[in-house]
Amino acid sequence: MFRWFVDLMKSQTFWAAVSAIGTVMAAVIAYLALRPGPVPVPGPTPIPQPSPKPDPNPNPKPDPNPNPVPKTEKIGTRITLSSAGTSMYGQAITISASVEPLSVGAGLPTGMVTLRVDDKETETVGLEDGTAKFEVGGLSRGPHAITAEYGGDGRFAGSTANQNHVVGPAKTETIVSSPESSERGASVPFSVWVRIKGTETGVPSGSVRLFEGDLELANSPLIGAGRATVPITFNARGRHVIRAVYVPDPDSPANFTGSESVCDHEVH
Repeated sequence: MFRWFVDLMKSQTFWAAVSAIGTVMAAVIAYLALRPGPVPVPGPTPIPQPSPKPDPNPNPKPDPNPNPVPKTEKIGTRITLSSAGTSMYGQAITISASVEPLSVGAGLPTGMVTLRVDDKETETVGLEDGTAKFEVGGLSRGPHAITAEYGGDGRFAGSTANQNHVVGPAKTETIVSSPESSERGASVPFSVWVRIKGTETGVPSGSVRLFEGDLELANSPLIGAGRATVPITFNARGRHVIRAVYVPDPDSPANFTGSESVCDHEVH
């Protein structure tokens, strides 16, 4: 084996092959050294950032209340409105607003309740035993929106309630009277009084007409406190039944209902 290796080292062919391999390796190394590398891709241009402003208050004052006491949530309430819901023109109405807590056993709310009629404030009243009472008058005929607003207190939250109220025409009654008798051809005064039934407030306006049967004998406007005095002359002897009819003022918004009554008069 050793002899074979000595003979190989002495061979010209072996050394020619080694020389050829060295030449090829040198050429490969030279090519790799001279080949250009990848072209670098430029990155985004950096945007200059402004310098941070100095803190104008480098030494802030300490919080005077570092441990604030959490606020206690107020107890909810509801309002119940009670009224007749309807009334007559000229009649004052009473409205009660009762405020109660939503939590059982929380006690009675205190504070003030404001009443609004048609979005206009009418009165503010303090609660007594959880209830505020209002007297409202002077409402025109027709529907009205009533709102009660409870403002709350230290423990209870405020609340609001709404109710509709309708004012209808005032019912009237007519009273007619005259002397019991008179002589034929004499002028007899008939006194007529028209008033609102069931209340002392309000004065009807309009006129009265006096009939005997279907025959109209006289008429007169109401003057003053719903009163009129109408003179009638009788030319026929005997008993006369006079019917007085109240006619509401057509220029008013139909605030009053009509009414009538009768009286007897004897002519000698």
